[in-house]
Amino acid sequence: LVTPAVVTAPLVSTAVQDPKAAPASELVALYAKRWEHELFYRELKRQLRKSALLQSHTVTTAAQEIAALMLAAALLAKERDRAAAGQVPVLRVSFSKLLELIRPLWLTLALADDVLEEWQKQELAQRFYRKAGTYLTPKRRARSCPRKGRSPSESSPSSPSTFQPHAHVPTLMTVHAHPDDEVIGTGGTMAQWVDAGRRVVLITCTRGEMGDIVVPELDTPENHRRLGEIRAVELEAAMAALGVTEWDNLGYRDSDMMGRPGNRDPRTFWQANLDEAIGRLVWMVRRYRPDVMTTYNDFGGYGHPDHIRTHLVAVGAFARAGDPAWYPEQLAPEHGGTGAPEAEGGLAPWAPAKLYEQAIPASVRSALQERMEAVGERSFWSPPDDATPEQLAEFEAFAARMLVPDETITAWVDVTPALDRRWAAMRAHVTQISDENPFVRFGADAWRDFWFREAFVRRESRVPAPDQETDLLAGLEDGAPGPYGWG
Repeated sequence: LVTPAVVTAPLVSTAVQDPKAAPASELVALYAKRWEHELFYRELKRQLRKSALLQSHTVTTAAQEIAALMLAAALLAKERDRAAAGQVPVLRVSFSKLLELIRPLWLTLALADDVLEEWQKQELAQRFYRKAGTYLTPKRRARSCPRKGRSPSESSPSSPSTFQPHAHVPTLMTVHAHPDDEVIGTGGTMAQWVDAGRRVVLITCTRGEMGDIVVPELDTPENHRRLGEIRAVELEAAMAALGVTEWDNLGYRDSDMMGRPGNRDPRTFWQANLDEAIGRLVWMVRRYRPDVMTTYNDFGGYGHPDHIRTHLVAVGAFARAGDPAWYPEQLAPEHGGTGAPEAEGGLAPWAPAKLYEQAIPASVRSALQERMEAVGERSFWSPPDDATPEQLAEFEAFAARMLVPDETITAWVDVTPALDRRWAAMRAHVTQISDENPFVRFGADAWRDFWFREAFVRRESRVPAPDQETDLLAGLEDGAPGPYGWG
């Protein structure tokens, strides 16, 4: 395979240095000519003629966009050569889909070159190759007729009454609003599930396009335009630190904050039809088949519209995913649905066992607030200075909504063994978490004082479970789900 160094080094070291003298549109011709003798040049030049594809405004990002095009073409050329040699079956691969995998990564590496550590760049590159390799590997097609000597009942998809699921691994699905939220509330738990040989699936509802950029040198209009892509790569690095290999996105736009113009954008999560949004997550629950789900409380932790929406969608999906009456178009006829057969991607109902709401307990909040105020700094929970009585009352009401009393916590998970990885994952979200953020303000050592446990409130359980837990899998260790989950 073509490596990132092979593809990008000649491009970014070009003598063209002035974006005004050679804007991205002119660089197209320059690079296409430079590489016109490569085996894949026809595909490359055809793609470069699609003006909407190239969106860069600087030499560096234009170079990275074209590098992504070249890498996609090179990967396809390699696989086609292997197919011609009979090493792999003939492939039907979409160039545009493969490019979709590559382009955000390469753009972000260009934008965050001075911010990401070398190990993060290498890990991202390796993750891309693994993902691309999976994409280029053809799936074995299902047989259209029974093998000789077998009855139809032995060789074809079975009916719901005889349905036998694939081997099940205990699975945690954490549902979050934006990239970086996963580390703050559930990062340690995610890492420890991986350590225990369990499966972890992260669902992020938006790409976080409307977030602030807390690194001044990265806070540019170009980076805000690509913030969704940048945060996707930060999420890749964070998941690498935690050891998580599966995550997905619900497909909505960041809703900004209440009262701002961005919150009224019809593409946002906040403006989405609730039943339709729940249906998207139901599809993912039925696809990934989690035993345990986590989300936020009904205030979203701190009142962010995307967090509130995440709560509503997760609660709705937990309730509906196991009921074949909901979204029958997702379900295979073998499982009572109206969708595609199971062999063609149709799903089965799935009822997770437990649903939790993550929490920052009052004791942790108070300790962190006291530490910050002791060094003369305001915390997120400090009342505003010189506030009017009305403003103070409003702040106190808001703070009360955020408060989660310790006695309401039902699961205290000791994540001490994962603290270093959780810290690394937190720091991977470069654009979002500055050194002044209260979650990292006092350095890695303070994690052992404030964040050695993660706290959850069990909202629902379909199985008997102890009142107080130290593991979200408590009550499920000795049992096994049925073909349709724990319902």
